[in-house]
Amino acid sequence: MLIRQRPASLWPASAAAPRFSLSKTQFSSSLALCFSVPTEAAKKNHLNFADILMQTAKLLANLKDSLTEQWTQAVFASYPEKSLPFLKNQSDPFANPVASMIREAAVTLLDALAGQDVDVEKVKTALDRFVKIRAVQEFTPSQAVGVIYLLKPLLRQELLPQMQKQLDSYLEVESRLDSLALLAFDMYMTDKERVAEIRVTEIRNQYAQLKRWAQHLNAQAPLGEFAGCGQS
Repeated sequence: MLIRQRPASLWPASAAAPRFSLSKTQFSSSLALCFSVPTEAAKKNHLNFADILMQTAKLLANLKDSLTEQWTQAVFASYPEKSLPFLKNQSDPFANPVASMIREAAVTLLDALAGQDVDVEKVKTALDRFVKIRAVQEFTPSQAVGVIYLLKPLLRQELLPQMQKQLDSYLEVESRLDSLALLAFDMYMTDKERVAEIRVTEIRNQYAQLKRWAQHLNAQAPLGEFAGCGQS
């Protein structure tokens, strides 16, 4: 059973934020579980769960280009204004990997939200690439991962009006988005810890190098060379 926990930034300062970490196997199991539980609506109406998925997937497929572009532009807006022209206009994925990975994440997220033919490894890879970029940039945790939730108002604007008679199915789509956001947050925390470890290692290496350099200078310099230091 997938346990949804509130991101650490949303917990009161007086309360200890719960830590959670998913292994690769747990990630796959949790993500697969999001897309394998029939809705109550399907049971009541005696509809095949596969039919519900196909209907939702068809609606999302029709909206995919529009939702991808709108969410991509919303994520771009989280960056400094001076970088927006480059992000929006440079289409070469090698020259502009950030925009390329954002679009890749958008397409993969929408495929995952449809809940049909979900490739767990593909979802994990796209999310991981997207989160790694945000982890090394100047964002708070809520800013880095919270952009995933920018899909919600878009879904409510574009998809919900077409699923008025299948509200339970629509709510499942939002529930999948919540689960994906939490999994992305867990990835983000892991990446931030790695970045911190790399920085600590760099500082230690710099200190060790300076120490060796200082010892080398002391060993090479005649004893009297520094005798006059500090004297006018």
